[in-house]
Order: sequence, then structure tokens, then C-alpha cells
Amino acid sequence: MGRNTFTPRCKNAKVYFRIFPTANMRWEHVKILEDMKTLYVRYLQDFGVGRGGCEPSYWKFETDGIFYNDTQEEIYNTTMAGVLEKVVEGCSAIILAFGQTGSGKSLTINGLQNSFRDRGIAPRVISDLFEKKASIKHLFKMGIEMSYIETHKMYVNDLLNPTGDKLDSQALKNVKVVKTKDEHSAMKTLFKAEGRREFSEDYTIKHAANGVLTLHVTLKPHNQTEPIKKVAKIHIVDLAGVDTFGNLTSIHKDVNQVGNANLARSQLEQFILILCENVPGHVLGKQRLNILIQYLGEALSAHSILRFIGHLRTNKENLLISLSMLRFGQIVRGMKPQKLQFDIKENKDLKQKKLEQELAEIKKMQDLSIMLSNGDLSTNINQERIKHMQHVAEEYLHNKTDEIVLLNVTDATTVLKVFKDLYNKLEAEKIECTRIAYEKAYEDALMCVKKVSSKADSVQSMKSSKKGSRKSIKSHEGSLDEKVIPKSVKKPPKGSLTRPISSSVDGQSSTKLKTHDKTVPVKPLKHSRTSSLNIMKKSSASRRKSNSSTATAGTGIDSIIEETALPDNIPIHNEAWNLFITDSAYNYKELINTVNKYEEAAKEVHRDYLLEVKNLQKLLEAVDIRKSEYQKAQMQRLLRKEIQDEDGNVIVSDLENVCLENLKIAHNELVKQQEKVLKIQTELRIALEACQNGKKTISDQYELFCQQKFQTSVPDLEAISLQAVEESLEISAVNAGEEEVEVCAAEKNHDIIRYENLKQIMKTQIQRKIYTREKAKKWVQSCKT
Repeated sequence: MGRNTFTPRCKNAKVYFRIFPTANMRWEHVKILEDMKTLYVRYLQDFGVGRGGCEPSYWKFETDGIFYNDTQEEIYNTTMAGVLEKVVEGCSAIILAFGQTGSGKSLTINGLQNSFRDRGIAPRVISDLFEKKASIKHLFKMGIEMSYIETHKMYVNDLLNPTGDKLDSQALKNVKVVKTKDEHSAMKTLFKAEGRREFSEDYTIKHAANGVLTLHVTLKPHNQTEPIKKVAKIHIVDLAGVDTFGNLTSIHKDVNQVGNANLARSQLEQFILILCENVPGHVLGKQRLNILIQYLGEALSAHSILRFIGHLRTNKENLLISLSMLRFGQIVRGMKPQKLQFDIKENKDLKQKKLEQELAEIKKMQDLSIMLSNGDLSTNINQERIKHMQHVAEEYLHNKTDEIVLLNVTDATTVLKVFKDLYNKLEAEKIECTRIAYEKAYEDALMCVKKVSSKADSVQSMKSSKKGSRKSIKSHEGSLDEKVIPKSVKKPPKGSLTRPISSSVDGQSSTKLKTHDKTVPVKPLKHSRTSSLNIMKKSSASRRKSNSSTATAGTGIDSIIEETALPDNIPIHNEAWNLFITDSAYNYKELINTVNKYEEAAKEVHRDYLLEVKNLQKLLEAVDIRKSEYQKAQMQRLLRKEIQDEDGNVIVSDLENVCLENLKIAHNELVKQQEKVLKIQTELRIALEACQNGKKTISDQYELFCQQKFQTSVPDLEAISLQAVEESLEISAVNAGEEEVEVCAAEKNHDIIRYENLKQIMKTQIQRKIYTREKAKKWVQSCKT
């Protein structure tokens, strides 16, 4: 006998249920079909007096999935299938966990108290969201921001605000939103905010308020032709556990905390019933009654993606609350089907930039039209206008104005005249710099020739005096100008400037330039402070220095220019390498034997390192198991009626002591193993450095051999050939499995260590909150006394 409570299906809203596992599951009260989507719960009337012999009856509930003994990863993959893809398109989503106190809601949503493998939905969503950002970075610029709040009746506690200010419904816009650069910063923000949440009086992680983590996602396309942006929010909600005051599960909550949690869940249920009616006026009126519903806003509707995860207890004492959770899930699934609503807005910044560009183009066309319509009025321009146009021309040369402004027809003549004057001025400076450069170059070459010729004359005179067959050579400036000038020092071309001729006219020194055609008088030189002149002075000084050095190095005119000696032959790499390894002067055999020894030692250390990393992973899992055993022992103690003796001291069971001792032993072994891994990691680094240094020594010796033997380097041009690439691919294909396992193990180990460090940050926040709470209690007690 059964009743079918099936309701119309809503495609956007899906409801899942997770059954809390216990040591003694009472499957006669709850039955699950093989499809893991249909659940039967026994009538409560069957437990009444006089109903013992009756045939059992069940209520039937349809769900989107039932989880029992499923891993955190399996739950995440099922509930979040296709959600992030819709979020990237601009659709908001809500992931909400509801259920009885202590049924595992925080484990499903956050799981931050557990190991890295058992982390919950929130950290996994953050990781996948940043992976999605990296995959679409060539199409969109994706921004991810975070906010985290707690709702207490009619006010909000901002967990990301260190001051801890409480906000009312009118100040929800002041909730702090934090920008996140990468996954690590987002995870750090999550752990820090989670440590600031309110928890029960026994300091166990039983949250006394509704927590909402919100991820604000903004996408802007790189294509500038579409001034749009996509905006979406992901609300991850951890509802406070509903319960009946006095139950063992709510023993550490006061009346107000239990009542507020039940009220929030009831108001949420009523709001969803109103959403099923789809009356906008009723929706807005009901939305103001609960601050959580008001904060979720438009995301809590049939136009968004809704994923509700209920948590059930199957024992007889909690069956009534479990039925209430199942009926709430049926109401969510009974929402009327609606199309998803994507929030695609105009990108105001990009649109403003585009409008500014269009305005600039219009202004440019307008200036061009004015330019073409005006006549030539340059004849009536006054002196002030000319100065203004000179200023405009200088601004144009420094890229401070536009061509349209410059080339206005009214002032075109003036502008061209300004440019002509600037050009003539620069040309005059150029001619003066060229003349000075020719003078300096000619003087430097002449001095060099004098030194060389004098030395050659002395040598020749000595030879002639010995043989007595030649006369001494007389040197003077006229003969040097025509006979002893080297080939490298050429005379200036016809019509160009040559050696200056100094003369004195009326007591004043003047200079004449001797050319091939005529002699031109030139005014006395004035040293210019222009950068071009300074450059020419530096260049002439460098030429003078190089010429003097080459002149002193050689013994004659022909030895002024030195040539680099070319190698006789360049062999291929194989020939040079064979000569190198057979040359006893370089000790190749000893070097390669040393490198082989280093590589063998490094391989042994690497094998030991991988083994120790695996042992570390096993010890991490062992610590998690010991923690779970200790928590179960504590739960069994709390379920007993007598947990305190007559003096008020807590009675700790023998099982709990044994579990605690096992946990301490496992933790000590883990610490020792971590030290061992760090030690062998250091040894591996030293071994790898030794291998690299040995190979580098062989390479340096080979390079030295080539320089001494062939006067040049002989590279291995066949090292990057296609055959070598194919061989390396074949080798990598053979060892792909082992390398993948090693890389995955290293990455996993890195993630685990980083996750444990983040947990320490959260524990620090919890300890601060405990200290603040204890301090407040003492202050209240002191005030009472």
C-alpha cells in the first residue's frame, strides 16, 4: 500500500537528498529503489498503539538523486553538472543545503574541517571556476569576486569585514565584496571567513546561523565591437539545522538558535510556494519578511539554476523531521517550469569609449569640411597669429596636435613657411657639423701619417747609411700630402671642404677653406651646444683614439688594419667529438664516469623520494581515519544520557581514550615522515645539481678543445633533427604511465600541503573567536557579581 505524492517537474530546480550513515541503519523505515531517485518512507501512524500487526504503509517521494555512502567528489559531479557552463553564459545559480542539525550539511557545502580529498562543494566550485577562466581567457576577460555573510533573524553579519559590523535589510548593499586574483587568494578568503562563523556553545562545528558564500562572476568579451558584459552570481547557502528543542542533536543550541533556524526554513518554504503561484506582488511582499530571501534576490526564482541538497536521518526519533525535509523538496520540484534568464548588460565603459571615438571622427570630418570651405586668408595674418602658428607647428612635431588642425587652409602658408625656416636652420647646423667632422678627421689622419712616415724614414735612412747607395729622405708637409697619405685616409671629394688655411687680417684671426675649385673665406668657428655637434666630437675622438692605437701597433703603413685569422677547416660535430673523447689531455673517460655515478646516485635517491612520498600519503589517510574514529567515539559519548558525574566532570569513555591515543601516534608518525621527506628532497636536489655540473664540465671541456684545435666552435646540428624528436616521443610514450603517476603525485602532494596551511588559517580565526567569547562571558559574570 502506498501513496504517490508526485508533483509537476521543474527543469531548472533539482532536489537531491543525502542520507546520514549510522552504525545501525533501520531500512524498515526508509526504502530506496535501485534507480537511486525514488524514496519510500513509512507512515508515522504505523508506530501508533495497536498498529503492530498491520501491514506497513509508505509515502513515496521522487527526487533527482539520493546519496548514501557516496564520496564528496561524486556528490559534487552529480549536483553541479552543467551549472558552471550556464553561469559563464550569465545565469545565476543557488546551491542550498538544508536538513536537521548534525546531518552533514556543512560537510557537503564546505567540508573545510576535513581532508583535501573530502573537501566540499564550495572549494571545488572555486577551483573549477578558475579553470573555466583560464580556458576562455582568449574570448572573455573574466572577473571573480567573493562575499560571505551570515544571517541572524533580521540582520546580516559580514564575515569579510574585520570590524564585524551587523547590517540590516536597508544596508545589504554595503556587504563587502573582495576581488580575487587567483585560486589561492580565493581559497584563503574562504577559509578565513569560515573561521569567523558563529558556532555552538560546545565549540564543535555546528553552525548557529545561515551562511551564504557568493561568487560574483563578470565576463567581458575581448571583441570590442560588442559593448556587452555578462553578470552572474553563485550563492552557496548553508542553512542552519532545523530541529526540535530538547533533541540530542540540538543539545548545544539554545531556544533562540533553534527557533530562528526553524523560522528561516519555514519562511523559505512559504516563499517557494508563492513562487509556484507566480504573482509578482505576492513575491515582493514575502521577500521583505526574511533577510536571507531578500539577500538572494532574483537568483531565488524559477528563472535561475536551483540545486537543493536535503540531509536526512532515518532513525525513528528523527523520522518526523525527515518527512518535513522531503515535503520541502517536493515543493521545490513543484515550481512551474520557466526559461533560464541570462543577465547580459551593456558595458558602459566600452560603450562610452566607442562613442568618444565616433565623436572624434565626427569632429575630424567637421574640421576637414571647414578646411575645404574656407578661403586663403593668410595675407591678413598679424604677427601674433604667426607666433601662434609657430607654436602649433612645434606641437605637431612633438605629436601633441592633429594634422587637421595644422593643415587648415587659412593658415597653411604660414605653417609651410615655419617648416621651411626650421628645415633651413637644421640644414645649416648639419653643414657646420659636417665641416668640423672633416677637419678633425683630416687632422687625425695627417698626424697618424706623420708618425708612421717619420718612423719609416728613420729606418730607411739607417739602411741607406749602411749601404751608402741612397740619400737621406727629407720629409715636409707638401710631399706628405700627396705621397705618404695611406689608402684608408681619402681626400675629400671635389667641391667639398678640406684642410683650413689660417691667416691674420687686421690683427684678427680668420680661416679660409681650401677646396679643389677655389678658396672660400669662413668666419671664425663658434662651438655649438647642439647634440649633433657633441656627437660628432665624440665620434672624431673615438676615431683619433683607434687610429693612434693601430698606428703604434704596426711597423708600417700596411699593418695599420689588423685582420682576424680564419680557421683552416671546420669538421662536423661527430668528427670533432670523436677526436675530443680520444684526446687523453681532456680526461673524457674520467668525466663521463663521474657523471654516470652521479646519475645512478640521483636515480636511487629519486626512487627513495617517490617511495617516501607514497608513505606520506598513506600516513595522511591514516590520520584522517583516526580523526574519524575519534569523532565517532565523541558522538557515542554525547548520545549517552550520563555524560557527567556527580561533580560535573565529563565522563570520557575508554574507547574515546584509545581513539585519542591512536590519533596522537598517527600524528607523530606523520610529523616524522614529513621531516624524512624534506630531508630526502634536499638530497635529491644536491644529486641533481651534481649531475648538471658534471655535464656542464664536459660541455666546457669540449668547447675549449674546439677552440684550441679548430679556432672556432663546432655545434651539434643534428641534435634537433626529426629522428631525435621521434625517438624522444617513443621514449616518452613508453614511460608515459610512470611519469604521469609521478607528476600527479607531486601535484596532489602540493595541493594537500597548501590545503593544510589554509586549515591552519581557519583554526586561528576560530581560536580568536573562542577567546573573544570566553572574555565576554567573564566580563558578564564579573558584572553580575
